[in-house]
Amino acid sequence: MVRTLPEYEIKHIYTGQVIREESPDGEVFWRGPVWEGSYTFGTPYLAAPPAGEDNPPSRPDGEVGHPGAALFTAHCAGCHNLTPEHSAGPHLHGLIGRRAGNVAEFNASAALSGLDVVWTPENLASYIVDPNQFAPGTTMAAAGVTPEEAQTIAEFLALKR
Repeated sequence: MVRTLPEYEIKHIYTGQVIREESPDGEVFWRGPVWEGSYTFGTPYLAAPPAGEDNPPSRPDGEVGHPGAALFTAHCAGCHNLTPEHSAGPHLHGLIGRRAGNVAEFNASAALSGLDVVWTPENLASYIVDPNQFAPGTTMAAAGVTPEEAQTIAEFLALKR
């Protein structure tokens, strides 16, 4: 699977796994790393311009500097895309105004697809705060955000029409 990330600030980390071994006489030693790799993390649509940049590039849809962008990256981007491409969860492009559990080429849970709900920033914020209370049996886990943070994320997603 190839996944294109929109305008991410790229940061790499090295990760490795070591194995704990113990000799017959009780001496402990570590062998490894036995696996190597790197992950790319970033912030789409940087919430603040890089240091020393006076005139950051602007977006016509008002996303630059939106506090919901950083919250989305921290709490949602691991499972959801802003572009019309699914990840572990459904893409969120055009979410506001769409019927819950109804997105092309994604098999939503019965808990969501059985709801008679059209997403608004208000009901989406309620869902983000406590998905299982909003739609018992949903596969989405709580993101661990406050109601105010959830509302900010929902307002940011309203820009993604």
